Amino acid sequence: MCHLRSNGVDAAPIQTCPTIGKSAEIVSQMEHSSIWKFRGIDESGIHAILSLETQSQYQVNVFDITGRKIYSSSFNAAKGENYVHLNFQTKNQLYLISVSDGVKTETLKVSGVR
Repeated sequence: MCHLRSNGVDAAPIQTCPTIGKSAEIVSQMEHSSIWKFRGIDESGIHAILSLETQSQYQVNVFDITGRKIYSSSFNAAKGENYVHLNFQTKNQLYLISVSDGVKTETLKVSGVR
């Protein structure tokens, strides 16, 4: 399930520095793509911000290193910054995250290391 909090309304702080014994790193050089900003990874899933110029319908897919789809969600996102929590149990592995509005698709590589 994808949880959105738009424009800071009801926004809880997002942990950007991992706790001791846990870390998250961007494997690709795309730390901040044009719409997708990676914020962190923990046991409950992946945290990000979608920065949008217009309201749109988005599809998010997460794949493991073998290419198996392990998470999928679609949602309407408002113009501005939208907090996104991709809610699934993460493991110590590489993830490929694909975000698409049906016209433009961006893919990020994220490594969860605990």
